[in-house]
Amino acid sequence: HNDANRALMSSNMQRQAVPLSRSEKCIVGTGLERQ
Repeated sequence: HNDANRALMSSNMQRQAVPLSRSEKCIVGTGLERQ
């Protein structure tokens, strides 16, 4: 395992994690507002 590979893996995971967390917060917010 090279450091370069680890960097690419971490960067890809972070890119995927950020949008998911933001979308979940938006979904929860809209759900509470509807109720």
